[in-house]
Amino acid sequence: MKLKKRMCCVISYLMVAIVMLTDMSYGSVNQREGEKREERQVTESAIHSMEDDFTLTALGRSAKKKRNHSNETWNLDMIDRKEISVRKPGVNNRIKVAVLDSGMDFSDEVNVKQHVDMVGDGVPVYYEDMTGHGTSVSSIIADINPYADIYSVRVLNGDNEATLSSVIQGIEWCMENDIDIINMSFGTKKDSEVFHEVLHRAYKEGILLIAAAGNSDTEGVDYPAAYPEVMAVGGTDSMGKKTEESAVGKEIEIVAPGENVEAQGLFHGRVITEGTSMAAPHVTGVASLLWQEDSKKSAQTVRACLNESAKDMKGKEKYGSGMLDTDDALRVFSQCEDNDSEEIAYENKGKVDTYDTSDMVAGSWGKKQHEGKVDTAAKIAGVVAQDVYLKWDNKNASTEKYKMLHGKENYVNAYIYLMKMALKCRKNGLAEAKKVSFPNKNAVDNADCKKIKSYITADLIKKVLKNKKVKYNARNAALVLMGMAMHVVGDTYAHCAYEKGSPYWKQIMSPHTDSTEVTPSRYTATGYAMGEVLAIWNGNCNPSFEEYDLIGIYNHSAKFRLEGLCVYSARTQNGINYETYKKNIKKLSCHYVKRDKNKVGLGLPD
Repeated sequence: MKLKKRMCCVISYLMVAIVMLTDMSYGSVNQREGEKREERQVTESAIHSMEDDFTLTALGRSAKKKRNHSNETWNLDMIDRKEISVRKPGVNNRIKVAVLDSGMDFSDEVNVKQHVDMVGDGVPVYYEDMTGHGTSVSSIIADINPYADIYSVRVLNGDNEATLSSVIQGIEWCMENDIDIINMSFGTKKDSEVFHEVLHRAYKEGILLIAAAGNSDTEGVDYPAAYPEVMAVGGTDSMGKKTEESAVGKEIEIVAPGENVEAQGLFHGRVITEGTSMAAPHVTGVASLLWQEDSKKSAQTVRACLNESAKDMKGKEKYGSGMLDTDDALRVFSQCEDNDSEEIAYENKGKVDTYDTSDMVAGSWGKKQHEGKVDTAAKIAGVVAQDVYLKWDNKNASTEKYKMLHGKENYVNAYIYLMKMALKCRKNGLAEAKKVSFPNKNAVDNADCKKIKSYITADLIKKVLKNKKVKYNARNAALVLMGMAMHVVGDTYAHCAYEKGSPYWKQIMSPHTDSTEVTPSRYTATGYAMGEVLAIWNGNCNPSFEEYDLIGIYNHSAKFRLEGLCVYSARTQNGINYETYKKNIKKLSCHYVKRDKNKVGLGLPD
């Protein structure tokens, strides 16, 4: 059945945008919400005292990927990166790269050291990247330099927009935490004295600043790329020509691939991206490669080596110093002395190779000049439905009735029931969806399902959709229900997880339930589980306990276990042969036995 589910599913970029509906709020910064909120108020007050806060917008777009196309990594070939063997740097030479963007989704391939949230809109860090923009940007850096230590600093919200105050907070965090490189794939036409001042301080502290030039070729280079302290990166297509929308101006410093670039989407998916947003991380990735060869050299030296080694292209205001060239940049960097004057004598007359990318899908969810609008599904995903309308607070007895919607009680049962409703709703509407049968015949579980059924009303769905300015119809209602099902799954790994112990396993308690740094394999597990849920949705398959079991196959269960998984799975089979999966499920399950003197829940392996 699992093979069937995988074969009948292609996880599209459109559908994975739904995954935001959970409160598994991972991230060390989120653990200090009170402190962070106070800091934000101070920053915002300072900004408003000098000039009005304003909005910056992401400068990239994404689309669905056409499978089996050729030249998947043409962008790496174009910048002469693909054939280079990269040595793992020593501890002292690890380069810290901050990606100021929309966040970073789960990934086995991107080395995300920390998630930091400067938006403060309540979106969980694990599901922080509503649009996939930051995920794609980060993955391009990792494709070029897998050893870069990436710090996901979320400043863009679900509409790929950022307030100036959140961006400034992000830059100040970078200075406080010794970040080496800041990648900024967003921009604005508005100059700002406060913005320029904080960037100037970061520059003086030795941080290399890299930004997308902008996606309007008639209106000049966007800020922050237009500031002299920042490397302004323009975009080219696979034929080595400036992309139609890439900004033009004297500030353009270097160019890199910015159209039909393959990158990571949400939950293991691959997408085709475009915009100067995607050109900038190419430069950031190569810069980190250079710097990890000798981290004692300055940011100015890295910048100069990148510019001087670029392949010369005619048209300074279109191409700056030319096409990014990894091979030559490494050669120049290894030979030059540390040089704060940025005077390096080198000339690269190499030819920019071209590639045929005609078989790559070029559609996108953005308008031509990218106004930060996203697909309907992503807008729906911006609402944490349970946490807004059906919130459970273990300190508030009146909310106990909502526990089963937050990974408590028989969470397998709650997930399956909501998912069955979602699939039925997509096809036949909400009224028919509420007629679906309960997953089992257990009296307690059925009582929970009856409660869930009573909560799922047209009025609730309409509130969720209205809040995101999305019309009410069967498909959109179904997406909300699927988001609620995913919420249950995500909450399970937050609220029902136990850390390894002998003989007792200790329950991971608040505030650690929401931290990626505490038993991070939970984070990995949730990613695989969500991928399975999306497979169910896209393949219109029968939901079951299997979605929780996938992580057992990937052998992460030695680090944590889920309370009651074995019992709940056996009780809620929903047409699947439980015995086939029992061995793996037992590896991932434990049962509650008692609490210790510190009121920490304990468990024994099943």
